[in-house]
Formats: sequence, C-alpha cells, structure tokens
Amino acid sequence: MLSVVDTFFNDNRKIGIILITTGCILLTLGVIFLFDPALLAMGNILFIGYWSLEWNVMLVECLSFLALCGVFGSLTHSKIVP
Repeated sequence: MLSVVDTFFNDNRKIGIILITTGCILLTLGVIFLFDPALLAMGNILFIGYWSLEWNVMLVECLSFLALCGVFGSLTHSKIVP
C-alpha cells in the first residue's frame, strides 16, 4: 500500500524540492557572506533548474489537456476559405 509521502511526492517533486531548498540555502549564504558571487551564482543556477523542471511538466500537462479537448484536431482539419 502506498503511503501519503509516495503518492504526494513523485520523483519530479522530490527533485524540485531538493533544488529549491539548496538554492535558497546557497542564496542565503551568499548574502550573509557579503554577496559572495560564487554562492549567488550557484543559487541562481539551482533556481533556474527548478523552474525549468516545473515549466516542462506544466507544458506537457497543458498540451495533453488541449489534445484531450480536441483543440489540435480542429486546427489541423479546418478548411481555409478564400
């Protein structure tokens, strides 16, 4: 039987939580150590990695919903009337 942790936290969500937590920690350390450029750069890279992961998942879900609604079929089979 699956537990709540296994059903709520899939693999993409677990990776996202690790990326965003590490990014927050590095950005905080970068500010504490008088705006250390290396820590700030690593924090920014992890934030970008998290957002690209989430946007990729969201794009796939949106496209599958639109395909389910038949939006793409009506666009490809429409006739152009002069």
